[in-house]
Amino acid sequence: MTDFQARPNWFRHALALFLVPLASMPAAAQKSDAEANAEIDFARGLAADWSFVDIAENVIRNVEESGVSSRMSEELGLVKCDVYAIGARNERDVERRNELFEEALSAYKSFIEDNPQSSSRTPAEVAFVDTSAAYARFIGMAIEDATGEESDNLTEQRIEVLTAAVDQTSDLVSSMSSIPTDDRSESESRQLFDLMLNRGGMLAQIGAAQNARAADSGQFFIDQAIQALEALAFEAGDGTPYALRAYVEMGTAYAGMGDYRQAVAFGEATVDLTVPLDPKVWAELVKADMTNGEKELRFLFLERAIPGLMESYMQLGKLEPALEYGLHFINFQRREGLSLSPYGYQATLSVAKLLMNAGGFVAGDLAAGEARWFATEAEAKNAVSSRRNRRTSVDLALRFAQTTKEENPRNLLRVRAQKLMADIITRPGVEPSPEILFEAAEGQYLDALGIPDKADQIAGFSSALDGFRGVLASLDGKGQATRLEFGARVMYGMGNCYRKLDRTLEAAMAYREGATTWLGDPSFDSKNAQAYYQMITNYARSASADRDPLESLISESERIVAEEGESKRDEVLFNLGKKAERNKDLDKAKSQYEQVAQGSDFFERAKVQIGVCMVKAKDSAGALKVFDDYLEKYVNDPTNAGTGRNFLAKRQEAKATAEFYRGFILFNNASASGQAAEFDDVAQKLANFYTDYPEQPTLSPWTMQMVVESHLKTGKRDAAKELLVKLIEAFPESKYTGRASVSYYKALETIHAAAEDDQKLVILLEMAEQLELANKVSSSPSFANLRKESQHWMALGEYAKAEDLLRTLVEKYDDEASAESIWRYVKPDLGRALLAQKKVAEAMDVLQPLALDPDKSHRPSRRTIVNWCRSVVGWVEGSGADVAIVPGAGQTAEDFEAVSGRLNTIAAGGDKWTSCDWYEDKFMSIYALYVWGQVDSAKLESAKKQIGTVMSETESDFSTIDDFCSSDETPADIRAALGNRTLQDRYRWLKSKL
Repeated sequence: MTDFQARPNWFRHALALFLVPLASMPAAAQKSDAEANAEIDFARGLAADWSFVDIAENVIRNVEESGVSSRMSEELGLVKCDVYAIGARNERDVERRNELFEEALSAYKSFIEDNPQSSSRTPAEVAFVDTSAAYARFIGMAIEDATGEESDNLTEQRIEVLTAAVDQTSDLVSSMSSIPTDDRSESESRQLFDLMLNRGGMLAQIGAAQNARAADSGQFFIDQAIQALEALAFEAGDGTPYALRAYVEMGTAYAGMGDYRQAVAFGEATVDLTVPLDPKVWAELVKADMTNGEKELRFLFLERAIPGLMESYMQLGKLEPALEYGLHFINFQRREGLSLSPYGYQATLSVAKLLMNAGGFVAGDLAAGEARWFATEAEAKNAVSSRRNRRTSVDLALRFAQTTKEENPRNLLRVRAQKLMADIITRPGVEPSPEILFEAAEGQYLDALGIPDKADQIAGFSSALDGFRGVLASLDGKGQATRLEFGARVMYGMGNCYRKLDRTLEAAMAYREGATTWLGDPSFDSKNAQAYYQMITNYARSASADRDPLESLISESERIVAEEGESKRDEVLFNLGKKAERNKDLDKAKSQYEQVAQGSDFFERAKVQIGVCMVKAKDSAGALKVFDDYLEKYVNDPTNAGTGRNFLAKRQEAKATAEFYRGFILFNNASASGQAAEFDDVAQKLANFYTDYPEQPTLSPWTMQMVVESHLKTGKRDAAKELLVKLIEAFPESKYTGRASVSYYKALETIHAAAEDDQKLVILLEMAEQLELANKVSSSPSFANLRKESQHWMALGEYAKAEDLLRTLVEKYDDEASAESIWRYVKPDLGRALLAQKKVAEAMDVLQPLALDPDKSHRPSRRTIVNWCRSVVGWVEGSGADVAIVPGAGQTAEDFEAVSGRLNTIAAGGDKWTSCDWYEDKFMSIYALYVWGQVDSAKLESAKKQIGTVMSETESDFSTIDDFCSSDETPADIRAALGNRTLQDRYRWLKSKL
């Protein structure tokens, strides 16, 4: 199918229309209804997709003149109105849009008056209301940007439009509602609900506008709005899309009358019924096979509800819930990957504005939908350790505004986003990055290019010029790499602004600064040089200029252009070498590098890159000779010295590359030989790399990792730890930081195995912290490393940290390969961690499937069964007078029956009457009967009998139990937990309860 064939019918029809002018077309016979419908479709397309309203009118006129049936004649009359309305909605020019709306409303009124008995009257009345509502929305947007008398006039106009529409709705709603629900078609129901929604929304808007003029003057309209919207919710049914739309509008209505608590209630209800805040509730909803279409529909309601809900909370002086709901909207959209509607972009800007005013910090992985707001940096840092996932609220607001601007290039949302960006950038204390400032200034310049009014265009270029100056100011104190990244681009932008303002000499000087002071950006060096030459020669040619003082500048511009042209050859050769290298054509890459002329700024980089090609070709010995020759001989030879900024920048890059690869080769050689002296050589040669080359964010942490491992290989653990601390501080998110942490961790493992008992926990804590860091910086931490880290936190009693890791393991690795480990070890540990935190019900949910495996494919351990029993019936803590009950989560007789059976089996085994752990199992068995006995007295009697038996076997007061629990034969951990009469005290306590 050709592109032309792929176009819609009306587009091909349009092309034919343009090729054959209407005036020259011969009169045609009366059109059939099918032909007339095709013409109508065409006319609508002209208005909707191209905003060709005038041509659409001609098409309709042509159909009328050709003659149509009486039924089609009426429909054509309505289509005329529709064309104006469609064109108005799609018109970008404000003045023309307003004209089309006025024409549409006037046309609908005339049609309604002229066709009182027509079947098209009701659709015309509905369209009149819908068009009025759309017109009022556009006027409302204009009011936001207006002030003083203009704002007052627009408000009056909006009230007038809305009032006329509301008057039309009263009888229309009554008429349509009179049709019994069972007799109403789905289309008629939708039409009625749309009408009721528009009526309620418009009444609320009239009331809010009246209240804005004079307090409480709009109360009648708001009361009417709420009644209309309540009727809609009742008619449509709770939970339906129309009911949810009604809730959003009711929130707006209550906000309009100043009742922000009710506004919040309706806003929250909308969120709860669509995308609830609680992730567990949402997870349950998703389980019910929710489609992507349903998610998108739910998100549409969230987009509409969030701005009003946030504003209402702010009116109540409640910042944190406003932010919570705002970030809930952002998080859900990111997490589910949903597209934004215009309402969604408006909601995004509302969130951005709230963040700007709130200040503070936002932390969490935004892409994963985990962002949270914190009032202070310390709170944010404590919650989220990753620096990449922490940012100021203002920075995030700026990012949202910028994204909205970029994704809405030609509508009102772009204007709003730009205004918000300007507000953020100019706020006291805000220091946006050079990148943000540059994009804002460049955006102003590009916008100014499209402004038709000359005066407004001059103002736009002047604003852009101020923006570029702001970028320059922000570069003070920044690193050389950042200054070089933006300096030349900024001067080129300033030169363009001066040129557009006809300030030729200033343009020339801006380009000159870019080509001299800010030299170093290959993308802009040539542009600035050529523009400098062009502008200064143009200025010299002007009649008013005295050429003599300009001769030196002209000569300079000629020299700069010539030098730039010469250097380009070597830059091109170098870039061709890099391209061949990326394509793994190493011989061709070396050939290109060898052609770079000595004395060129790119010569040293090319020389070193030849060695890199040899590394990639497995010629380590040859590469090492190249790097040694360059670093030890060439660089130190005074005849090879240079002073130009570009030369020095390129030499710095070449040295960094050579030193890294030399160290890399030496480290690999040392790893192969295992010789301590070779590892010492690596540590010595790479020791200062990260301080000498701070502009190397990848190579610096890599070299630090190699030095850490070299220290560990030679037993210098203190030196390794000292450098590892610096590595973590400087590059917390680098994969090489993770690798170094793992290496240090393995060294600690060896030390831990040989350590005395009193030192084991100290070393274990350090091991856990190192493994935690390694897992966090890894893009996909292994099952083994996550499992090992969880075991460390369990051993250290850090059960909350262990729980997080164990849940991650269950969620990510419960596949065929890891299923056995998850079942036997991970889930039992998760249950134990939850019990330690007294999350008893959650522990029971995890442990019960393990303890009661229906297909008997797994045999749970004794510890797993006991922990499950504890989760069901609870347990006691403490001893003596301090015994305390931790309740279980069991609810049914079946739960208690299962527990009692398992505990009886356990208590029947072991060293009956002669071991501490047997008495502990027996206590648990009797305690379970005691708990069950609270609802079944027969179990209470059984508990009494069993504890009586234990009492008689332990000299009537349980005193001999302590002898067993204090025995050397009892494991140390049990002695520590149950010695000193703890268990016998618990028996006595239970006896008193029975």
